[in-house]
Amino acid sequence: MPEETEKRKPGRPRKVLPATNIVTEVFHEDGWDNMIIGLGQAQDRSQYTTYGNAVFLDDATLSQLYLGEGLASRIVNVVADDSTREWISLEDEYADEQITPDLERLNAEEALNTAVRWRRLYGGSLILIGALDGRSVDQPLAEDKIRAIEYLKVIDRTCVDITSSIYDTSLSSPTFGKILQYKVRYTVNREQYDMFIHYTRVIELKNDQIPTTSYSSVPDYTKYWGMSSLQPINSALRDLGGINTSIVNILYGYCSGTYKFKGLAQLLAAGGEEKLSKRLRALEMSTSVLNARVLDVDEQFTREYTSLASLPEIVDRFMLNLSGSTGIPVSRLYGKTPSGLNAQGGSEQDNRIYYDLIEADQRNKLMPAIRRLVGLIARTKKIAPEDISITFNSLYQMSEEEKAKVDYQIAQTAKIYHDINMALVEAGIRDGQEYAKELGYEDEYTEPVDDPPPPTTTMPMTGKTVPNGTNGK
Repeated sequence: MPEETEKRKPGRPRKVLPATNIVTEVFHEDGWDNMIIGLGQAQDRSQYTTYGNAVFLDDATLSQLYLGEGLASRIVNVVADDSTREWISLEDEYADEQITPDLERLNAEEALNTAVRWRRLYGGSLILIGALDGRSVDQPLAEDKIRAIEYLKVIDRTCVDITSSIYDTSLSSPTFGKILQYKVRYTVNREQYDMFIHYTRVIELKNDQIPTTSYSSVPDYTKYWGMSSLQPINSALRDLGGINTSIVNILYGYCSGTYKFKGLAQLLAAGGEEKLSKRLRALEMSTSVLNARVLDVDEQFTREYTSLASLPEIVDRFMLNLSGSTGIPVSRLYGKTPSGLNAQGGSEQDNRIYYDLIEADQRNKLMPAIRRLVGLIARTKKIAPEDISITFNSLYQMSEEEKAKVDYQIAQTAKIYHDINMALVEAGIRDGQEYAKELGYEDEYTEPVDDPPPPTTTMPMTGKTVPNGTNGK
């Protein structure tokens, strides 16, 4: 059935307008827009700035950075050193006397420091606990049968074969997704030895985890352990290294000379390169012999120096950028005091913020490892691990001047407290013997004795009692 068409009404035919291709461009859907000045529009250059794919650092690159780039190794080491340099304290006196000698014998502080270094460089590490329990290392640790702990061995992540390790794949298991047995490869005198180690015999340290959306672009070992601490700061470290290398090249060309020869263009056009080379050699020879340059009347020589006026400020900006990326203050990372506005108190405040970051890392990542080690040592001493309280010693150490100020404030407070209490004793409000006991002077305290009354005389006529020598007056 043919389609029905609408009949045109009588009258003049409808005017057909020409087609237009006017398109209103919408550059983006969110953000600030201003069509008058072009903000947020197609001509806004800032709208084209996006972040590309991150460059992934493989093991070979990380190793070379640690070996050859001083700042990279310092970024790795300084946090590990600060995390362990003040060590720990055990609050229970008996536990401290029993456990601390074993921690020193095992060199536990150095082992943990090394483990943190490899954790930060490669993303993870293990500490193998050499516990004597009558079983092999591939079997679960019998904690109730440990006779002693003989050694601690640090294993970096690159020695662990993740793909060949045995995982817990039981959905109902509390250790689901964790490794039950690590396949570890040792290299001894150029010989490689493979062995399986049960997870109960190691202390596992992992670094910062990566988002699960990035799993498709990173290796399996990074998914399990975490990424290197050098990975997020790679661009800042690269930029500073490039700037320093460029400065070296600038210094090589800091002083340059310019020779001007009359008719140089005609000489070269006529094939006189050999004459030009001969003349340059003669100039260099005269310079080395006479410490002067012998020139013809029409020849000129000038020295030009590269300006280095703005280089210090440029380098400082890149240094600050790297410091901010790492979270390590300039004074700690570079060993120099920051310059610029508000530099005088900025370093102290930056250090306190940095110490807070270190303490957070200690609580979240190091404390479980230390509790595990201290708990196993406690079992060999017949001490209940849950009865042991472990604290990290404060990273902030006061100077001698600060200690003197604190001592002075304590003495001033004690004096004010003493004066108040003595006033209360004299007023009869507080017992003097009780206050003496509080101060530790109870044995030396004696009750104050009232003065004896003066001798008196009774007057014979009146019978009135008066002090001696007054005669009743």
